[in-house]
Amino acid sequence: MYRPVWWIFCIVCNGEQCRTHDNGNAGCHQLGAVCTVTNDKIVDADLVTVKTLQSADATPAEGDSVTFLITVTNNGSAQATNVSLTDSLPAGITATGDAVSQGSYVPGTGLWSVGTLANGANATLTLTGTVDSGQGGNTITNITTAAIADQPDPTTTGDDLTEAVVVDATLPATLTGFVWLDSDHDGNRNETTNGRGGWTVEFCQGDINGVFTVLATTTTASDGSYSFTGIPPGSNYGVIFRRAQGNYIYGYIDGLTLASNSVTSEQNQPIDPSGIVYDSVTRLPVPGAVVTLSGPAGFNPAVHLIGGAANVSQTTDATGEYQFLLEPTAPAGLYSLSVTNPAGYVPGPSTAIPSCTATLTVGGVPAPLLVQTSNTAPALAAPIHDPNTCSVNSAGVAAGSASTQYYFSFNLSGASASVLNNHIPIEAVVPTGTLNISKTTSKTEVSRGDLVPYTITVRNTGPPQNAFEIVDQIPPGFKYRTGSSSVDDLPFEPAISGRTLTWSGLSLANGQTTTVKLMLVIGTGVGEAKYVNQAWALDAVTRLIISNIGTATVRVIPDPTFDCSDIIGKVFDDNNRNGYQDSGERGIANVRLATVRGLLVTTDRYGRFHVACADIPDEDRGSNFIMKLDTRTLPTGYRVTTENPRVIRLTRGKMAKLNFGAAIHRVVRIDVMGRAFDENGTALRPRWSRGIDQVISTLAEENSVLRIGYRRSNQEPRALAKQRISALIKIIRRKWRSAGNAYELSIETEYQGRRP
Repeated sequence: MYRPVWWIFCIVCNGEQCRTHDNGNAGCHQLGAVCTVTNDKIVDADLVTVKTLQSADATPAEGDSVTFLITVTNNGSAQATNVSLTDSLPAGITATGDAVSQGSYVPGTGLWSVGTLANGANATLTLTGTVDSGQGGNTITNITTAAIADQPDPTTTGDDLTEAVVVDATLPATLTGFVWLDSDHDGNRNETTNGRGGWTVEFCQGDINGVFTVLATTTTASDGSYSFTGIPPGSNYGVIFRRAQGNYIYGYIDGLTLASNSVTSEQNQPIDPSGIVYDSVTRLPVPGAVVTLSGPAGFNPAVHLIGGAANVSQTTDATGEYQFLLEPTAPAGLYSLSVTNPAGYVPGPSTAIPSCTATLTVGGVPAPLLVQTSNTAPALAAPIHDPNTCSVNSAGVAAGSASTQYYFSFNLSGASASVLNNHIPIEAVVPTGTLNISKTTSKTEVSRGDLVPYTITVRNTGPPQNAFEIVDQIPPGFKYRTGSSSVDDLPFEPAISGRTLTWSGLSLANGQTTTVKLMLVIGTGVGEAKYVNQAWALDAVTRLIISNIGTATVRVIPDPTFDCSDIIGKVFDDNNRNGYQDSGERGIANVRLATVRGLLVTTDRYGRFHVACADIPDEDRGSNFIMKLDTRTLPTGYRVTTENPRVIRLTRGKMAKLNFGAAIHRVVRIDVMGRAFDENGTALRPRWSRGIDQVISTLAEENSVLRIGYRRSNQEPRALAKQRISALIKIIRRKWRSAGNAYELSIETEYQGRRP
């Protein structure tokens, strides 16, 4: 503050007023002037300076903005001239702006030149800055110095003004994380390309399952990342994750405590959908379908479902995904799904791919339980399941999980694993009076590497179609041959996306027909099976199917040169009965052989036979092939000397040789009746027992076949007759071994009269 000065003399000098200080010294405004002294007093300028801290927080934190307001007021009766103040923001605060109501301010020097300040007038200076990093807990002092340049005693013109800023010692925290599709279902963020962008992430404080406050909201970047900065350290924080469309809660994290100046990372939300709603024909995701969850008695979505009642019915987005997460407190019992189909789709469940009729009881393992192995809608090649044979429990689901199986009802408990990949098909409406499609091929059986021609014919029986596309879904392993396509015999290349070919920009008037021709190449990795090629018309604007589904089926068969294995062989007269065809052993004509598939082959006049493409062996390991010689077609007296049937190993694309030997055998015959045995017994009577030794001697003379003929009487029980024959054979074999077992003795039995 500037103080008033009292004058005790007033000297008039040449019409000008001169002043004499109260210390007795007189002076004039002009040197050498003649002054007269009058008895009076004069009051000069009286300046008052006020300084305040305008920051919203009395103890701002690092990075916060602070504002100082300096006001100077002339309370005297005379104007003050050459008024100036000095105020530079101190170290620890970085200037961000300044403003003056009068005069000028020079940043860097801190000099505020106010100029002349009339009596009763004031001027203001506003200085704004940001608290620097590293100032936590410090006190920063700002000093302002004021002066009037023409005041006789400048040192008494005012006091320095100070204002202190106390910086908060606590530093803000940071929290980061990711939202991503957990394709391997392990909960760990090891995928780098599955980030979900555009999801809403809310930073909260309080009980997320009760009362909480949303403190900040952000959106995930394209890679699924998000971050919150400048968080006051504290506890009871949480994060809520909401899907980009529909605002459904798909997960949350609670109970977080953030320390001062901390960075809490990997607060992630893996997205693991319960399933996808897809088109039963195209197998593409369907947006706009509403999937609803219902539960047993006592189930309250507001309490037992993550996301509450707002999540109990979910509308699918472009991914077709839906997800229901139950709280641990959810009651055990029967939970069911229902689907409300969007416009353009037939109401109700799919009839082309019906759901499993069983209710799936979900146990604790495997965890998670994958109803289908595919994380996306099942491929066109996936086999359609049998709805009546689906498993009723977790243990049996995996056996058919590569198919299209899905369930609408589940038995769940607190110990149940998460149910994933329960993909639900729905069927599109085919509008009446639109386009009819047929698809044909001139080949029905083809081999790998072949070119297969297809023709798609589209006829419009309804109103004009001015913007539609023809979509062709080629079978797996097939490939489009570039340059082979035409529309109405004019070259027209389709757009290619994976296995989908698309011809765009087509139009048809009522009654008109257009024809698309193309060629596909069968890849070398295609297995022998039937392959279906599908085609349909798609509205270019609504993206709805506006035709039936045209199909053409081809069967991939083995290539006769590279895949088949041929069998050649001979039936020969094995004179020496050694099982091998030696020099001079001729073939036997008109002998019939058979394969296990019922194929019959007859030898030519040289005993030779040939089975073309007998089998298609396994590509990696080969396969066994069996043939049997029909002994009834051998010449009289001949017996097979080799294995019959015979097994040979086949290799794909290679020929194999298979021979059978037969020779005339010496036959020694014994005719026996029941009287040769004890009455009602199986022991030979002594008279006949001695005759066995004679039979053994006869057999030893030459390789022979022993034939036993048994004549059964009408009174003889069947079981007794069989026992007597068995006992006789045991006696003969025992005596044959005792005689030296000269060769492998073959014994045949023949029954006469009533057969046992």
